[in-house]
Amino acid sequence: MKFIGLTGGIGSGKTTVRKFFEKLGAITVDTDEIAHKKLKELKEVIIREFGKEGIVNKQGEIDRQKLGKIVFSRPEARRKLENILHPVIKGEVLRLKERYKNTDNIMVVEVPLLFEVGWDELFDEIIVVKRNKEKRLRYLLNKGFSVEEAEKRMNSQWPLEIKEKLAHRVIDNNGDLENVLSQVRKIWEDWKKEVGNNGRRGNGKTN
Repeated sequence: MKFIGLTGGIGSGKTTVRKFFEKLGAITVDTDEIAHKKLKELKEVIIREFGKEGIVNKQGEIDRQKLGKIVFSRPEARRKLENILHPVIKGEVLRLKERYKNTDNIMVVEVPLLFEVGWDELFDEIIVVKRNKEKRLRYLLNKGFSVEEAEKRMNSQWPLEIKEKLAHRVIDNNGDLENVLSQVRKIWEDWKKEVGNNGRRGNGKTN
């Protein structure tokens, strides 16, 4: 199996790229989706750490938007949440890696904070998706964030320039979707040559 880490800055288009790889035949994993599921499982731990006030909705579940405002406003709160979630998410990713390790699959794992949390040693190859700050900011504003909230989230991550230098490959998402897909196809063809004629024996997305 070829085990790929996919990362980039918030709003850079990581999910778009991951879905392109999925359509070509990759098994894909979205660690944000895993995190959302684990929030429910770890609800009591999170409430114990952050308190119920301000983070629990009327249904008694963790309100991700409210929790997000807290952790992106206070670095110590963000680190506390990361220390709760990241080991559990990493365990799930490693379980999937073990499951497919003796196959000729290509697995692409989207990890927003891949370098920040020191996961770069897990992967055979790392791809960074780059996009200029103006387009990333526009994306976040369209998602309903204020300029202040958007900038806090962007500034909470390593600069894209540093991630690009650490990556094996960089996908430029400053053009149109066809240009991005062309880059993805080229990388996919390279991988297929390495792992075999089919490049996979899986069923697409998993988590």
